[in-house]
Amino acid sequence: MKASASVHAAVTRAALSTLLSAARGAVAWKTRPAAIRDAFARLSPGVAARDSDANRVRVAAVQWRATLTATVADYVTEMDAIVRESATLGATVVAFPENNGLALLGLIPGAKRLARAALPQPGNKNADKPSDPPDSSQEARSSQPPDSGHVPDSLHPQDSPQKSAVLSPIDVFRMMSPFVDRVARAVFSELAKRHRMVIMAGSFLVTDEEGGVCNTAYSFDETGRLMGTQDKLHLVDMESTWGLTSGRTLAAFPTSFGTLAAPVCMDATYFETFRILLSLGVDIALLPIGDAAEYRAFYALRGIWPRVQESPMYGVKAALVGDLFGQTFTGKAGVFAPIALTPKQNGVLAEALTYDRSEIVAADLDIQRLHIYREQEWEDNDVRPSLYERDLSESYARLRLEAERANPGQP
Repeated sequence: MKASASVHAAVTRAALSTLLSAARGAVAWKTRPAAIRDAFARLSPGVAARDSDANRVRVAAVQWRATLTATVADYVTEMDAIVRESATLGATVVAFPENNGLALLGLIPGAKRLARAALPQPGNKNADKPSDPPDSSQEARSSQPPDSGHVPDSLHPQDSPQKSAVLSPIDVFRMMSPFVDRVARAVFSELAKRHRMVIMAGSFLVTDEEGGVCNTAYSFDETGRLMGTQDKLHLVDMESTWGLTSGRTLAAFPTSFGTLAAPVCMDATYFETFRILLSLGVDIALLPIGDAAEYRAFYALRGIWPRVQESPMYGVKAALVGDLFGQTFTGKAGVFAPIALTPKQNGVLAEALTYDRSEIVAADLDIQRLHIYREQEWEDNDVRPSLYERDLSESYARLRLEAERANPGQP
Protein backbone atom coordinates (compact mmCIF):
# COMPACT_ATOMS: atom_id res chain seq x y z
CA MET A 1 0.00 0.00 0.00
CA LYS A 2 2.83 2.39 0.89
CA ALA A 3 4.54 1.74 -2.42
CA SER A 4 1.28 2.30 -4.28
CA ALA A 5 0.69 5.57 -2.44
CA SER A 6 4.24 6.69 -3.20
CA VAL A 7 3.81 5.95 -6.90
CA HIS A 8 0.48 7.75 -6.95
CA ALA A 9 2.02 10.80 -5.25
CA ALA A 10 4.84 10.83 -7.79
CA VAL A 11 2.34 10.67 -10.66
CA THR A 12 0.33 13.46 -9.04
CA ARG A 13 3.41 15.69 -8.71
CA ALA A 14 4.31 14.99 -12.33
CA ALA A 15 0.77 15.87 -13.42
CA LEU A 16 0.90 19.12 -11.46
CA SER A 17 4.26 19.97 -12.97
CA THR A 18 2.79 19.39 -16.41
CA LEU A 19 -0.23 21.50 -15.49
CA LEU A 20 1.84 24.49 -14.38
CA SER A 21 4.21 24.16 -17.34
CA ALA A 22 1.31 24.16 -19.79
CA ALA A 23 -0.33 27.09 -18.00
CA ARG A 24 2.97 28.99 -18.06
CA GLY A 25 3.19 28.62 -21.83
CA ALA A 26 -0.36 29.85 -22.35
CA VAL A 27 0.05 32.86 -20.05
CA ALA A 28 3.42 33.76 -21.59
CA TRP A 29 1.73 33.94 -24.98
CA LYS A 30 -1.23 35.97 -23.71
CA THR A 31 1.01 38.51 -21.97
CA ARG A 32 3.63 38.88 -24.72
CA PRO A 33 4.65 42.54 -25.31
CA ALA A 34 2.97 42.57 -28.73
CA ALA A 35 -0.37 41.66 -27.14
CA ILE A 36 -0.06 44.55 -24.69
CA ARG A 37 0.88 46.97 -27.48
CA ASP A 38 -2.06 45.78 -29.59
CA ALA A 39 -4.41 46.32 -26.66
CA PHE A 40 -3.32 49.94 -26.33
CA ALA A 41 -3.47 50.48 -30.09
CA ARG A 42 -7.23 49.85 -29.92
CA LEU A 43 -7.80 52.61 -27.36
CA SER A 44 -8.60 56.22 -28.13
CA PRO A 45 -5.94 58.83 -27.22
CA GLY A 46 -5.33 59.55 -23.56
CA VAL A 47 -7.18 62.17 -21.56
CA ALA A 48 -4.41 64.43 -20.31
CA ALA A 49 -5.02 65.30 -16.69
CA ARG A 50 -4.78 68.90 -15.58
CA ASP A 51 -1.45 70.08 -14.23
CA SER A 52 -0.83 70.02 -10.49
CA ASP A 53 0.59 73.13 -8.91
CA ALA A 54 3.27 73.08 -6.28
CA ASN A 55 0.79 73.26 -3.40
CA ARG A 56 -2.44 71.58 -4.51
CA VAL A 57 -3.17 68.22 -6.07
CA ARG A 58 -6.41 66.41 -6.85
CA VAL A 59 -6.42 62.70 -6.07
CA ALA A 60 -8.76 59.85 -7.00
CA ALA A 61 -9.36 56.72 -4.95
CA VAL A 62 -10.59 53.70 -6.90
CA GLN A 63 -13.10 51.20 -5.57
CA TRP A 64 -13.13 48.34 -8.06
CA ARG A 65 -15.42 45.32 -8.19
CA ALA A 66 -12.90 42.99 -9.75
CA THR A 67 -13.52 39.99 -11.97
CA LEU A 68 -11.12 37.56 -13.57
CA THR A 69 -9.99 38.64 -17.03
CA ALA A 70 -9.47 36.18 -19.89
CA THR A 71 -7.25 38.45 -22.00
CA VAL A 72 -4.73 41.23 -21.51
CA ALA A 73 -6.83 43.41 -23.81
CA ASP A 74 -9.76 43.14 -21.39
CA TYR A 75 -7.54 44.15 -18.49
CA VAL A 76 -6.03 47.09 -20.36
CA THR A 77 -9.48 48.32 -21.38
CA GLU A 78 -10.77 48.10 -17.80
CA MET A 79 -7.78 49.89 -16.27
CA ASP A 80 -7.83 52.56 -18.97
CA ALA A 81 -11.52 53.24 -18.34
CA ILE A 82 -10.82 53.78 -14.64
CA VAL A 83 -7.94 56.18 -15.32
CA ARG A 84 -10.05 58.08 -17.88
CA GLU A 85 -12.88 58.51 -15.40
CA SER A 86 -10.40 59.70 -12.77
CA ALA A 87 -9.00 62.23 -15.26
CA THR A 88 -12.49 63.54 -16.03
CA LEU A 89 -12.90 64.12 -12.29
CA GLY A 90 -9.86 66.38 -12.51
CA ALA A 91 -7.48 64.02 -10.71
CA THR A 92 -3.75 64.02 -11.39
CA VAL A 93 -3.05 61.19 -8.95
CA VAL A 94 -4.99 57.92 -8.90
CA ALA A 95 -4.74 55.01 -6.47
CA PHE A 96 -5.79 51.45 -7.35
CA PRO A 97 -6.67 48.67 -4.84
CA GLU A 98 -4.68 45.90 -3.23
CA ASN A 99 -4.44 42.66 -5.22
CA ASN A 100 -5.22 44.49 -8.44
CA GLY A 101 -3.31 41.66 -10.11
CA LEU A 102 -5.61 38.84 -8.95
CA ALA A 103 -7.77 39.54 -11.99
CA LEU A 104 -4.84 38.41 -14.15
CA LEU A 105 -5.13 34.87 -12.80
CA GLY A 106 -8.01 34.62 -15.24
CA LEU A 107 -5.36 34.37 -17.98
CA ILE A 108 -4.64 30.82 -16.82
CA PRO A 109 -6.54 28.24 -18.90
CA GLY A 110 -9.05 26.61 -16.58
CA ALA A 111 -8.71 29.41 -14.01
CA LYS A 112 -12.07 28.53 -12.48
CA ARG A 113 -10.89 25.02 -11.72
CA LEU A 114 -7.61 26.25 -10.29
CA ALA A 115 -9.54 28.68 -8.13
CA ARG A 116 -11.63 25.90 -6.65
CA ALA A 117 -8.61 23.67 -6.05
CA ALA A 118 -6.06 26.13 -4.76
CA LEU A 119 -7.34 29.31 -3.21
CA PRO A 120 -10.64 29.15 -1.29
CA GLN A 121 -10.30 28.89 2.48
CA PRO A 122 -12.23 26.24 4.43
CA GLY A 123 -15.56 27.44 5.72
CA ASN A 124 -15.90 30.38 3.35
CA LYS A 125 -19.55 30.48 2.31
CA ASN A 126 -18.55 31.75 -1.14
CA ALA A 127 -15.91 29.12 -1.81
CA ASP A 128 -17.96 27.51 -4.52
CA LYS A 129 -18.68 30.75 -6.40
CA PRO A 130 -15.54 31.96 -8.17
CA SER A 131 -16.06 34.68 -10.75
CA ASP A 132 -14.39 33.80 -14.02
CA PRO A 133 -15.02 34.67 -17.66
CA PRO A 134 -15.28 31.58 -19.88
CA ASP A 135 -12.09 30.58 -21.68
CA SER A 136 -14.19 29.68 -24.68
CA SER A 137 -14.67 33.32 -25.67
CA GLN A 138 -13.80 34.21 -29.26
CA GLU A 139 -10.90 36.47 -28.21
CA ALA A 140 -9.49 33.94 -25.76
CA ARG A 141 -9.44 31.28 -28.48
CA SER A 142 -7.99 33.53 -31.18
CA SER A 143 -5.26 34.88 -28.90
CA GLN A 144 -3.68 31.43 -28.39
CA PRO A 145 -1.29 29.84 -30.86
CA PRO A 146 -1.98 26.23 -31.96
CA ASP A 147 0.47 24.94 -29.34
CA SER A 148 -0.33 27.42 -26.58
CA GLY A 149 -0.19 25.01 -23.69
CA HIS A 150 -3.94 24.55 -23.20
CA VAL A 151 -4.45 22.50 -20.07
CA PRO A 152 -6.28 19.20 -20.66
CA ASP A 153 -9.25 18.57 -18.38
CA SER A 154 -7.56 15.41 -17.14
CA LEU A 155 -4.83 17.47 -15.48
CA HIS A 156 -6.99 19.91 -13.56
CA PRO A 157 -6.36 19.59 -9.82
CA GLN A 158 -9.98 19.15 -8.77
CA ASP A 159 -10.13 15.85 -10.64
CA SER A 160 -8.67 14.05 -7.62
CA PRO A 161 -8.42 14.81 -3.90
CA GLN A 162 -4.69 14.10 -3.95
CA LYS A 163 -4.06 16.77 -6.58
CA SER A 164 -6.05 19.35 -4.64
CA ALA A 165 -3.98 18.56 -1.58
CA VAL A 166 -0.69 19.04 -3.42
CA LEU A 167 -1.38 22.18 -5.46
CA SER A 168 -0.79 25.30 -3.38
CA PRO A 169 -1.55 28.96 -4.05
CA ILE A 170 2.14 29.81 -3.83
CA ASP A 171 2.83 27.49 -6.80
CA VAL A 172 0.33 29.46 -8.88
CA PHE A 173 1.57 32.86 -7.72
CA ARG A 174 5.20 31.97 -8.36
CA MET A 175 4.39 30.63 -11.83
CA MET A 176 2.43 33.78 -12.67
CA SER A 177 4.93 36.25 -11.18
CA PRO A 178 7.00 37.17 -14.26
CA PHE A 179 3.87 37.66 -16.34
CA VAL A 180 2.01 39.65 -13.69
CA ASP A 181 5.10 41.84 -13.24
CA ARG A 182 5.36 42.32 -17.01
CA VAL A 183 1.72 43.40 -17.28
CA ALA A 184 1.84 45.67 -14.22
CA ARG A 185 4.91 47.53 -15.42
CA ALA A 186 3.88 47.83 -19.06
CA VAL A 187 0.20 48.64 -18.58
CA PHE A 188 0.41 51.20 -15.81
CA SER A 189 3.52 52.86 -17.17
CA GLU A 190 1.71 53.42 -20.46
CA LEU A 191 -1.47 54.60 -18.73
CA ALA A 192 0.48 57.09 -16.61
CA LYS A 193 2.24 58.45 -19.67
CA ARG A 194 -0.88 58.59 -21.86
CA HIS A 195 -2.98 60.41 -19.29
CA ARG A 196 -0.14 62.37 -17.65
CA MET A 197 -1.09 61.03 -14.24
CA VAL A 198 0.73 59.73 -11.21
CA ILE A 199 -0.58 56.20 -10.70
CA MET A 200 -0.27 53.91 -7.73
CA ALA A 201 -1.26 50.76 -9.58
CA GLY A 202 -2.35 48.76 -6.56
CA SER A 203 -0.58 45.61 -5.47
CA PHE A 204 0.46 42.45 -7.30
CA LEU A 205 1.76 39.07 -6.11
CA VAL A 206 5.31 38.86 -7.47
CA THR A 207 8.58 37.27 -6.42
CA ASP A 208 11.35 39.22 -4.74
CA GLU A 209 15.09 38.85 -5.32
CA GLU A 210 15.25 35.90 -2.93
CA GLY A 211 12.37 34.02 -4.57
CA GLY A 212 9.73 34.82 -1.97
CA VAL A 213 6.30 35.92 -3.18
CA CYS A 214 5.43 39.40 -1.93
CA ASN A 215 2.31 41.56 -2.09
CA THR A 216 3.89 44.50 -3.93
CA ALA A 217 2.49 47.94 -4.83
CA TYR A 218 3.83 49.75 -7.93
CA SER A 219 3.95 53.56 -8.30
CA PHE A 220 4.52 55.46 -11.56
CA ASP A 221 5.03 59.16 -12.25
CA GLU A 222 3.29 61.12 -15.00
CA THR A 223 6.02 60.27 -17.52
CA GLY A 224 5.46 56.54 -17.01
CA ARG A 225 8.63 56.07 -14.97
CA LEU A 226 8.45 53.52 -12.18
CA MET A 227 9.10 55.58 -9.04
CA GLY A 228 9.38 52.46 -6.94
CA THR A 229 7.65 49.51 -5.33
CA GLN A 230 6.49 48.72 -1.82
CA ASP A 231 6.20 45.22 -0.37
CA LYS A 232 3.45 44.67 2.19
CA LEU A 233 4.99 44.56 5.65
CA HIS A 234 2.16 43.11 7.73
CA LEU A 235 0.53 39.98 6.29
CA VAL A 236 -2.93 38.75 7.22
CA ASP A 237 -3.48 35.12 8.23
CA MET A 238 -4.69 34.12 4.77
CA GLU A 239 -1.51 35.48 3.15
CA SER A 240 0.69 33.71 5.68
CA THR A 241 -1.20 30.48 4.99
CA TRP A 242 -0.60 30.97 1.27
CA GLY A 243 3.13 31.28 1.99
CA LEU A 244 3.67 34.95 1.11
CA THR A 245 6.79 36.81 2.26
CA SER A 246 6.50 40.08 4.17
CA GLY A 247 8.42 43.20 3.24
CA ARG A 248 11.15 44.76 5.39
CA THR A 249 11.37 48.43 4.53
CA LEU A 250 9.20 51.46 3.75
CA ALA A 251 9.85 53.63 0.70
CA ALA A 252 9.00 57.27 -0.08
CA PHE A 253 8.70 58.80 -3.56
CA PRO A 254 9.36 62.55 -4.02
CA THR A 255 7.31 64.33 -6.68
CA SER A 256 6.92 67.94 -7.84
CA PHE A 257 3.94 68.46 -5.51
CA GLY A 258 4.90 66.40 -2.45
CA THR A 259 6.25 63.11 -1.20
CA LEU A 260 4.23 59.91 -1.68
CA ALA A 261 4.26 56.45 -0.12
CA ALA A 262 2.24 53.29 -0.76
CA PRO A 263 1.89 51.15 2.37
CA VAL A 264 -0.35 48.15 1.72
CA CYS A 265 -3.62 47.41 3.57
CA MET A 266 -2.73 45.98 7.00
CA ASP A 267 0.31 48.24 7.16
CA ALA A 268 -2.16 50.99 8.10
CA THR A 269 -3.34 49.05 11.14
CA TYR A 270 -0.20 50.02 13.03
CA PHE A 271 0.82 53.42 14.37
CA GLU A 272 4.51 52.79 13.70
CA THR A 273 4.09 52.45 9.93
CA PHE A 274 2.78 55.97 9.49
CA ARG A 275 5.12 57.47 12.07
CA ILE A 276 8.01 56.13 9.99
CA LEU A 277 6.43 57.59 6.85
CA LEU A 278 6.09 60.94 8.59
CA SER A 279 9.79 60.82 9.48
CA LEU A 280 10.48 60.23 5.75
CA GLY A 281 8.63 63.43 4.91
CA VAL A 282 5.61 61.75 3.34
CA ASP A 283 2.71 64.08 2.51
CA ILE A 284 0.31 61.60 0.87
CA ALA A 285 -0.06 57.92 1.73
CA LEU A 286 -1.68 55.97 -1.11
CA LEU A 287 -3.11 52.88 0.56
CA PRO A 288 -4.39 49.91 -1.47
CA ILE A 289 -6.69 47.60 0.49
CA GLY A 290 -8.43 44.29 -0.22
CA ASP A 291 -10.31 43.23 2.90
CA ALA A 292 -11.70 39.69 2.59
CA ALA A 293 -14.28 40.16 5.32
CA GLU A 294 -17.83 41.33 5.95
CA TYR A 295 -17.92 45.12 5.96
CA ARG A 296 -18.17 46.69 9.41
CA ALA A 297 -17.67 50.44 9.70
CA PHE A 298 -15.96 50.39 13.09
CA TYR A 299 -13.74 47.48 12.07
CA ALA A 300 -12.68 49.42 8.98
CA LEU A 301 -11.88 52.39 11.23
CA ARG A 302 -8.78 50.59 12.51
CA GLY A 303 -6.96 51.61 9.32
CA ILE A 304 -5.96 54.84 7.63
CA TRP A 305 -8.32 57.34 9.33
CA PRO A 306 -6.68 57.18 12.79
CA ARG A 307 -3.21 56.93 11.22
CA VAL A 308 -3.46 60.33 9.50
CA GLN A 309 -4.65 61.87 12.77
CA GLU A 310 -1.66 60.51 14.72
CA SER A 311 0.90 61.23 11.99
CA PRO A 312 -0.41 64.21 9.99
CA MET A 313 -0.56 63.52 6.26
CA TYR A 314 -3.23 62.90 3.66
CA GLY A 315 -4.47 59.33 3.15
CA VAL A 316 -5.94 57.95 -0.07
CA LYS A 317 -7.53 54.51 0.33
CA ALA A 318 -8.37 52.40 -2.74
CA ALA A 319 -10.51 49.31 -2.16
CA LEU A 320 -10.95 45.96 -3.90
CA VAL A 321 -14.54 44.69 -3.66
CA GLY A 322 -16.50 41.76 -5.03
CA ASP A 323 -16.07 37.98 -5.15
CA LEU A 324 -12.81 36.39 -6.25
CA PHE A 325 -11.57 32.85 -5.59
CA GLY A 326 -14.18 32.14 -2.95
CA GLN A 327 -13.37 35.34 -1.06
CA THR A 328 -15.76 38.28 -0.67
CA PHE A 329 -13.87 41.56 -0.56
CA THR A 330 -15.46 44.70 0.93
CA GLY A 331 -14.34 48.23 1.72
CA LYS A 332 -14.93 51.91 1.07
CA ALA A 333 -12.49 53.95 -0.98
CA GLY A 334 -11.86 57.38 0.45
CA VAL A 335 -9.62 60.42 0.96
CA PHE A 336 -8.73 61.33 4.53
CA ALA A 337 -6.88 64.08 6.36
CA PRO A 338 -6.23 65.44 9.85
CA ILE A 339 -9.56 66.63 11.28
CA ALA A 340 -8.48 70.27 11.26
CA LEU A 341 -7.94 70.11 7.49
CA THR A 342 -11.43 68.84 6.59
CA PRO A 343 -14.43 71.14 6.02
CA LYS A 344 -16.77 69.05 8.20
CA GLN A 345 -14.14 68.55 10.89
CA ASN A 346 -14.51 64.78 10.58
CA GLY A 347 -11.23 63.76 8.95
CA VAL A 348 -12.97 62.81 5.69
CA LEU A 349 -12.57 64.66 2.39
CA ALA A 350 -14.37 62.09 0.23
CA GLU A 351 -15.68 58.55 0.72
CA ALA A 352 -17.51 55.96 -1.36
CA LEU A 353 -21.23 55.51 -0.77
CA THR A 354 -21.10 51.71 -0.98
CA TYR A 355 -18.75 48.97 0.19
CA ASP A 356 -19.41 46.39 -2.54
CA ARG A 357 -19.70 48.27 -5.85
CA SER A 358 -17.32 50.03 -8.21
CA GLU A 359 -16.91 53.74 -7.46
CA ILE A 360 -14.29 56.48 -7.81
CA VAL A 361 -14.07 59.36 -5.34
CA ALA A 362 -11.85 62.44 -5.67
CA ALA A 363 -10.73 65.34 -3.52
CA ASP A 364 -8.31 68.28 -3.54
CA LEU A 365 -5.30 68.20 -1.23
CA ASP A 366 -3.56 71.36 -0.06
CA ILE A 367 0.05 70.39 0.61
CA GLN A 368 1.06 73.85 1.84
CA ARG A 369 -1.79 73.85 4.36
CA LEU A 370 -0.66 70.44 5.60
CA HIS A 371 2.87 71.72 6.17
CA ILE A 372 1.57 74.75 8.07
CA TYR A 373 -0.58 72.49 10.23
CA ARG A 374 2.38 70.25 11.06
CA GLU A 375 4.64 73.16 11.94
CA GLN A 376 2.27 75.46 13.78
CA GLU A 377 -0.83 73.62 15.01
CA TRP A 378 -0.13 69.94 15.55
CA GLU A 379 0.95 68.77 19.00
CA ASP A 380 2.75 65.45 18.97
CA ASN A 381 1.54 63.70 22.08
CA ASP A 382 1.90 60.17 20.79
CA VAL A 383 5.67 59.64 21.00
CA ARG A 384 7.86 59.67 24.12
CA PRO A 385 11.46 58.96 23.05
CA SER A 386 12.84 59.42 26.57
CA LEU A 387 10.32 56.91 27.91
CA TYR A 388 11.20 54.38 25.22
CA GLU A 389 14.89 54.82 25.87
CA ARG A 390 14.44 54.33 29.58
CA ASP A 391 11.98 51.43 29.64
CA LEU A 392 12.21 49.64 26.31
CA SER A 393 15.85 49.75 25.22
CA GLU A 394 16.68 46.42 26.88
CA SER A 395 13.61 44.74 25.39
CA TYR A 396 14.41 45.96 21.87
CA ALA A 397 18.04 44.90 22.23
CA ARG A 398 16.95 41.41 23.28
CA LEU A 399 14.49 41.11 20.40
CA ARG A 400 17.14 42.29 17.96
CA LEU A 401 19.60 39.69 19.23
CA GLU A 402 17.00 36.92 18.97
CA ALA A 403 16.20 37.95 15.40
CA GLU A 404 19.88 37.97 14.43
CA ARG A 405 20.33 34.49 15.85
CA ALA A 406 17.25 33.19 14.04
CA ASN A 407 18.19 34.85 10.74
CA PRO A 408 21.99 35.16 10.56
CA GLY A 409 23.24 37.52 7.87
CA GLN A 410 19.87 39.21 7.33
CA PRO A 411 19.32 42.92 8.09
